[in-house]
Amino acid sequence: MEAILKLPDLLDDKDRKKAMKTSSGVSGIDYISVNMEDGVLTATGDFDPIQLLEQLKKLCSVKIVLINSQGKDQKGGGTAGHTVTAVELDLHDEKDKQKAMKIVSCIPGVYLICVTMKDGKLTAKGDFDPIHVVDKLKKHFPVKLELVLTAKDEKKGNNNGRNKKGDRQKHN
Repeated sequence: MEAILKLPDLLDDKDRKKAMKTSSGVSGIDYISVNMEDGVLTATGDFDPIQLLEQLKKLCSVKIVLINSQGKDQKGGGTAGHTVTAVELDLHDEKDKQKAMKIVSCIPGVYLICVTMKDGKLTAKGDFDPIHVVDKLKKHFPVKLELVLTAKDEKKGNNNGRNKKGDRQKHN
């Protein structure tokens, strides 16, 4: 399932955080992205789009752009100049996934969150400090930092899932 919703009332980072936190509370969502320039929220996963609409309508006005039952596997996207952080988490169920997404959605600068339950990986993208993500998640889950990629690494063509030696950090 994929839902693309227009949220014209998104004005600042505070509104973005509220929309992401609200969306991450909907059961079955695997991916949330908010584009502040266009005021568009994209969510994918196995979720009820009506529940997502009802939750978001409590915050702001919502216009449906697209609801697609086929869905897409969206990973990446966004603009240059940002950080991509991937962490491995010990997630047991949907409730743990929602909790992790809510925690990360409150971090200033995060505009994309993707959780893969079968791999136990959470990927966040935006303009933020990766250590802040790890510190927040460590309070609730065992965390292993898998990847930190900056725009500088992407420009060099080093986006094949590996960083330069010494850039990879592990946290337990």
